[in-house]
Amino acid sequence: MSDILQEGDIKVQQEKEVVKPKVVVKQSLRKLAENMKELKELKAESEAKVKEINKRISFVEHQLLDIMEESDMKQAKFDDLGTFYITESLYTKVEEEPQAFAFLKARGFSDAFKTTIHHQTLRSIAKDMLDEGITIPGVNYAFVKKVGLRGK
Repeated sequence: MSDILQEGDIKVQQEKEVVKPKVVVKQSLRKLAENMKELKELKAESEAKVKEINKRISFVEHQLLDIMEESDMKQAKFDDLGTFYITESLYTKVEEEPQAFAFLKARGFSDAFKTTIHHQTLRSIAKDMLDEGITIPGVNYAFVKKVGLRGK
């Protein structure tokens, strides 16, 4: 790993052009190619680790959520860890476009989409309508609870 080039390792001389013999250029090219390959492998390993860590976070989050809900807790505060709290987010998905779009157009939301609607725009409209007791036909609603963390 110590052979990986870091930012700042290669300096460009602006005042005078440096002419390198072909052997040196070839060695530099190989060194850069080796570094590129090593960095791509390191990136792939890191992404795999992040994926595994995300799975573990999700598992622990579900356990924490279960315990907090069973205890009727909205939040848990720890001086050294911060405040853990339950949040609920709405996720929407259009399942029947003609029906959903006709409904939204009839309610004045035709400027929110062209032939499709952005998921965040749909979520915002759906949330506002749910507050009024209205659901959009052709749209699937899913509430997902998560544990948030503030502080530390």
